[in-house]
Amino acid sequence: MSFSRKSGAASRGSTGSNKVRKRSRDVYPDPEPDDLTELLPSTHMDHIAAKLKKVAQNRPIKAFLDDSGRLVDENGTLLEPETGKGKNDTRRQPPKKEEIEPGLYDKPKSAYFDESLVHMKGKDRKRMIFGETGKYTEQGEKMRKLMDARKEFKEKRKAADADLKMSAPQIQPSETAVVLTEEQLQSDITDVPDTEWWDASILLTKSYSDVRDDLTSDALQWRLKFKVLTHYIEHPVPIEGPNSAAAPEPQALILTKKEAKKIRTRTRVEREKDKQEQIAMGLLAPPPPKVKISNIMKVMGKEAVQDPTTIERFVRTQMAERMGRHEARNQERKLDPDAKRRKIIGKMTREANEDPVSSIYRINALHSARAIWKIIENAKQLHLTGMLIRTNGVNLVMIDGGRKPTRKFSRLLLHRIDYELAENEDNKNNACCVWQGYSERKMQKEFKSLTFTDGLKAKKYLDTLGSGHYWDMAVSGREQKVEDDCDELV
Repeated sequence: MSFSRKSGAASRGSTGSNKVRKRSRDVYPDPEPDDLTELLPSTHMDHIAAKLKKVAQNRPIKAFLDDSGRLVDENGTLLEPETGKGKNDTRRQPPKKEEIEPGLYDKPKSAYFDESLVHMKGKDRKRMIFGETGKYTEQGEKMRKLMDARKEFKEKRKAADADLKMSAPQIQPSETAVVLTEEQLQSDITDVPDTEWWDASILLTKSYSDVRDDLTSDALQWRLKFKVLTHYIEHPVPIEGPNSAAAPEPQALILTKKEAKKIRTRTRVEREKDKQEQIAMGLLAPPPPKVKISNIMKVMGKEAVQDPTTIERFVRTQMAERMGRHEARNQERKLDPDAKRRKIIGKMTREANEDPVSSIYRINALHSARAIWKIIENAKQLHLTGMLIRTNGVNLVMIDGGRKPTRKFSRLLLHRIDYELAENEDNKNNACCVWQGYSERKMQKEFKSLTFTDGLKAKKYLDTLGSGHYWDMAVSGREQKVEDDCDELV
């Protein structure tokens, strides 16, 4: 029966449950505190009483402030202010010295233990030091007064300089001259000595009174140290004057080829546009039409139809004149043979110094005097530096130079020269390139030819120049493909 009642109450929802609760309260009213003690077992009375007493002690007390500002309760009893640690503070406190058992924390005595370290005092804690009242205010006032005084001094000085400029005569200095102030002029005057240092060494009294003003008098009457005088002339070191050197002229901006071409095109277009505007305003006469065989009918019109032979002769004459003027301008700009040669040599030398290429060639057999002469003369004509080393076995050619001369010389050694070898020897594979690339320094200042009896002496000579490894590379039989454009080198 009880199960059906509970399920019915639960199915009816929360409203039904509240009604049941109200009825149960009406039937069983809440007991009073005195009646509650009677219902509990006697074994729990002492425990409950202690709990209630503890709860009553921990209840908050209403506190008030009296006329003196002290804290009192409802009955007027004075309450002590609570400290940071309450009665129920459960934090672990260190034990007092009296509670520690003697000898509990004593360290064992040892020969390596210093007892004086136990009694060392720690460092004192830094305390807060408050400044005196008005200290920083006084400092601020002093700083403000000092700044005002400096500002006032600067204004007075600026006004005095402006008055001095207004009163002084206006002088327009030149670009190189320097205007000296009066103080500088006075200092320069006071710096002038009574006797110049180059005259003091020959004057007896070190004064110009030893020399008479009368130039016609005999020089022997002058009181001078004639023994010091010789036939040598002393030239004093020139001293720079007070005028400072002029500022250097601004350097021209170095342009690339593309930028220079753009500037030339823009300048030419602007010049032509200015010329067309002047022709449109009538300031310049329009140029005659440029007549060619292809545009006779368009330019001449009816005249070409009436007398075509005369017009054709006139057009061909104009074309010849234009071609003559064009060739004359080219001849004016053309360099003479000496200037052209100097230009080519300068270009080769500049390229060899800025971007030098080093090459090592091995020649197996070099018996022909004609081939030796061609190698030496072509190296000199192409302004290459290096050497030709000839031995009974391997022959070595080392050169330094620009890209284009190096490419021409490589073509000469590997393809063009006929080494005039015997029938059993291979003329094509007689010479090969051992190494080609960039080096930090040149091997020689000029091209020269050396002859050694054997390769050991040649190797020792190259070791003295710091190039002995080139000989080792040549003897080892190494070969490298020559790049025609010299762009990708080892």
